[in-house]
Amino acid sequence: MKHTLVPIVTALGLALTTPAYAQTEQVAPPEQAADIVVLGQREIQRLETQITRFVRGHARLSRIDQLTRWRDPICVRVHNLPAAYATFIQNRIMSVAREARAPASGQATTCTPNVTIMFTAEPQALLDQIRSETPEFLGYHFIGQREALATMTRPIQAWYVTATRAGGERFIDEAMTDPPSGIAGSRLSRGLQSEFVHVLILVNANDVADAPVGPISDYLAMLSLTEIRDETWSCGGLVTIMEHFSACADAPLELTEPDRAFLQGLYTMDPTLIATLQRGHVARRMREELSEE
Repeated sequence: MKHTLVPIVTALGLALTTPAYAQTEQVAPPEQAADIVVLGQREIQRLETQITRFVRGHARLSRIDQLTRWRDPICVRVHNLPAAYATFIQNRIMSVAREARAPASGQATTCTPNVTIMFTAEPQALLDQIRSETPEFLGYHFIGQREALATMTRPIQAWYVTATRAGGERFIDEAMTDPPSGIAGSRLSRGLQSEFVHVLILVNANDVADAPVGPISDYLAMLSLTEIRDETWSCGGLVTIMEHFSACADAPLELTEPDRAFLQGLYTMDPTLIATLQRGHVARRMREELSEE
């Protein structure tokens, strides 16, 4: 499904009729052809740079220096919204997950939630309570980082509980415990993988009171499926839904083609490879998808 909001599509205006008196083939002078080749190379290099930046910005490295994704089926719960809106958001996130080939629960109403989304007019008060009573929901951190970590700075913000899997065992990432060492003898993989255990997303109801539910749903979907390295997204480069609450001109209203290509790359990569190879796979998938536009 293509989206008109993404400036990836090229428009070719080709004149197919030729005057009767101009039947000879028109050949570009050598210097003009050289300019075209150089320009093409520059565009390719520019796209490569944009894709590299996009991949690095959309996936924070875990404590074992790998990209993190879901292994367990995703189950979403939205709190403090009318049922119709909550159901719309839950269904949208699950739809995006399936499109990206992420595991998604088939029992949306009865599954145990591992993505918790809470709309609240007092997000900082709720965060203070979480920091005091259940700090484990803030994810991997040291005590000295807790106050800054539990500070609401954006309209929508996420915290990730992650784990490291070694073989058939899963170890929750905690600051005072060492991760499993993995398998020695390979520069490509240690047999470990990083996975999400729970995602907590708080939405400041005051900041999104007048916003349409569609863009919010897609923004939440991205935060549910990957740990964004910096949610304060800078403008320029490939367009992303993460720009929606920024000051970027023409911020998108839905997931963009680069967003979709990134998620597909993330959920088709080998989760046990080192980060360089994982990022390479995601970037390659993005190049393939975007070059078809």
